[in-house]
Amino acid sequence: MQTNDFLWKGIIEDLAEDFLLYFFKPYFDDFDLSRGIEFLDKELDQLFHDSEDIKRNVDKLIKVYTKNGEEHWILIHIEVQGYHDKDFARRMYIYQYRIFDKYLKNVVALSIFTDPNVGFKPDEYRVSFMGTTIAYNYMTYKVLDQDLTALQVSKNPFASVIETVFVALQKGSLNDQDLYELKLDLVRRLIKKNFSKSKIANILN
Repeated sequence: MQTNDFLWKGIIEDLAEDFLLYFFKPYFDDFDLSRGIEFLDKELDQLFHDSEDIKRNVDKLIKVYTKNGEEHWILIHIEVQGYHDKDFARRMYIYQYRIFDKYLKNVVALSIFTDPNVGFKPDEYRVSFMGTTIAYNYMTYKVLDQDLTALQVSKNPFASVIETVFVALQKGSLNDQDLYELKLDLVRRLIKKNFSKSKIANILN
């Protein structure tokens, strides 16, 4: 679990612009990437220092500027454990209000589900009590819901990352030979798409 978490964090940082383009394509032109992308991992840890369970589930907080000069804080939560969690939506709400309380900036939340449970994709936290209702919706992305053909033809390097995860989930448990063949196939596809050597190296790493 820790290894998967580490790998996801690494690939998001190494392919940050490709990641934003892949998951936030409708808004990508609004980002001012000339001002850089900042990862606020240490600040995020400080927000959840009182809860080890929550801190383990928060992966990335990305700071990105928009072209109108305003700052948007994008919370990206990666679920790599691969299990059904009835409290997931509540935790997403906790992330949102703690981050907003600290920065008073818009928070865009994205949950990427890499688990094998087809029906597990909570996208809302809602609670009502004595006339008061809280409803929090956030973006979700389920790897198993994706179209393999669309991933294969995509020119975005991050689609190749998702494709590899998709194939691994479809195959189930992988032995060393399976992993070797999966990596060889990945190399062929990345070269065929004419990605730069640095991008290919980052993905393979």
